[in-house]
Amino acid sequence: MPVAELVTALLADWRAGKPVSLLAVKFHHTLAELSARLLKILATQTGVEQLVLTGGVFQNRLLAELMIQRLIELDLKPWLSEAIPANDGGIALGQAVIAGR
Repeated sequence: MPVAELVTALLADWRAGKPVSLLAVKFHHTLAELSARLLKILATQTGVEQLVLTGGVFQNRLLAELMIQRLIELDLKPWLSEAIPANDGGIALGQAVIAGR
């Protein structure tokens, strides 16, 4: 489902009085699906199959789990940091490493 269709569907569901939790789940699943499909296209074009999922957005456990699941289904190899924060803490560590060199 393209992004415009997702927004239209979410607004229709909201106007119909569907629970916000249902809208949130639909949003997350669709975002993960669209992102995974795009990454598969890029992986096919570049030959890169190992993907590092980072940034503050991947502090969202549901989105991270959905992305990992979908990328594996598409025969890609996702990586998610466990020891280094996915947000500004990871950026700061990278800056410190570069500064140390």
